Amino acid sequence: MTVVLKARTLAPTCPPLVWHRLLGSAVLGMGLALAQPAIALTRDCPSNLSTMATPIGWTEAGHPGDQAMLALKALLDAGRHGLDPADYQATDLAARAWQLGRTDDIATRQDDLARFERDLSDAIHCYLAHLGAGRLDGAAMHRRLPRLANPSTAEELLVAVRSGMLARHLENAAPDSLAYRSLQRSLIVYKGLAHQEAASAPTPIRLVGRLELGTISPQLEQVRARLRFLGDNNTMGSAAGVETVTDGSNPAHVFDHQLKVDVQRFQRRHGLTDDGIIGPATAAAMNVPMFERVKQIELALERLRWLPRQTEGTVVRVNLPEFRLQASGDGRLDDAGAFDSRVVIGRSARNETPLYVGRLERIEFSPYWYIPYSIATKEILPRLRRDPGYLARNNMEAVLGKGRTTDRVTAGLIAGVQRGSINLRQKPGAGNALGRVKFVLPDSGAIYLHDTQSRSLFGRDRRDFSHGCVRVEKPAELAQLMLANDPHWTAERVGRALRSERPIWVEPSQPVTVMLTYLTAVAAGDGSVRFLPDIYGLDAKALQTTDRWAANHFVDVDHRPDQQLAQDQVNRFLVVKPAA
Repeated sequence: MTVVLKARTLAPTCPPLVWHRLLGSAVLGMGLALAQPAIALTRDCPSNLSTMATPIGWTEAGHPGDQAMLALKALLDAGRHGLDPADYQATDLAARAWQLGRTDDIATRQDDLARFERDLSDAIHCYLAHLGAGRLDGAAMHRRLPRLANPSTAEELLVAVRSGMLARHLENAAPDSLAYRSLQRSLIVYKGLAHQEAASAPTPIRLVGRLELGTISPQLEQVRARLRFLGDNNTMGSAAGVETVTDGSNPAHVFDHQLKVDVQRFQRRHGLTDDGIIGPATAAAMNVPMFERVKQIELALERLRWLPRQTEGTVVRVNLPEFRLQASGDGRLDDAGAFDSRVVIGRSARNETPLYVGRLERIEFSPYWYIPYSIATKEILPRLRRDPGYLARNNMEAVLGKGRTTDRVTAGLIAGVQRGSINLRQKPGAGNALGRVKFVLPDSGAIYLHDTQSRSLFGRDRRDFSHGCVRVEKPAELAQLMLANDPHWTAERVGRALRSERPIWVEPSQPVTVMLTYLTAVAAGDGSVRFLPDIYGLDAKALQTTDRWAANHFVDVDHRPDQQLAQDQVNRFLVVKPAA
């Protein structure tokens, strides 16, 4: 459907700075609350299974059955998803199952069996809730995220256990995406690196000046060792990983071309400028302990669990720390040919772009830019007082109400803008701040995606410069992708709409889901992981919401003695029947 309309007098725009100050106060308050060891933002475990009239049926002939052992194995393996088995009393339940399976004296153990049935039911239901919707309450932490329901009801769990399909039921609860599965594999690798690092206790790199091509320094031997440990060295080079030198210098102390390539690879993986120079930022990234990287991966897995499983039509995902937009027309982002674009996002600590999931409302070609009150009063009004021709020269006008507009600057107009009774807007055209197209999101706090005239910012490595909205490098191509299933909207027609002198509003014929996510660990196609700066400090706040993440030392729940014993016991008694 194509609609050509006059722009509304009070159309939404990016939030004014005064609004961001209010938001900043709210965020500060949340940060102070999170600084305490509270778990108010963690997801409550359902407990309704304990009172079910029909028991789940975990026991067979008075002993824990094979479905119970499968459930216990899943709980003990919760670390594979970045979850903590202790949240589900996994080792305690495994020990109880071990004791219940050692004797045939059923009569004296009826109460123990009944309690085991109830506690295992509650534990597995809680695990399914966390696996399907997150351990943390994403909707409570970020109010523009949807509140996901537990993907498994009590009745569905009952059917899965009774039919011997529990393993498949558990597998289906987790996100089925390449991004999630790749991070799971990376989590195993980085837990191993964390153990190696803890055992060797490497000395941090204490930088003295800059290290760059041609530098000769004993520190480079330590740098090379760190890059080898992290997998960023050239495995195709010589056994020493360094080039031959002829001046008598120790080759390991010379910053050669191959080391520059390795440093650049490391920098790209960590969201740094890939200039091949080791300065303070690069050295600091090299010194980050591996247990901190484990936390990043686990938190990324958690945030992926906050996203809806099923999407129709086109899906657009912006990963804010990555300054990157990906989109696909088939509802998934795992396709190799997914649309890819750089983006500019809200400025850190001032105008941060919120996390968001929702359906696109409409596309506005050749939009008006309604200037936020704070920008109008702080930036535009001083210019109007000095230059009465400023509005006309910049294709702007004042909206007086009842369809009346003017670009003539008077004392009354200036006073009206100052009071907020008169709005300023920029008309469609080549100089419009929103560019040629705007993508409107409902219930987003006036945050949207749009084109921009400031193209040079896309060349920066760090791109948080906007007032909160997301500026898209390839907006015309994105519009074509969103309208690809509408035969009326050909590439030629999209081009005409982009050149229009009047706004054109279009509702896509198929749903478009937009996700603004915050993943500081992203698995790459080559098996490596990109670790990105925590630009908004959201990782730091989230990591304080559970005792496990708040700890100052690495605790690998997969290798605690009690955990390992429970694993051995369950594996020893596990009987897996063929799937039906």
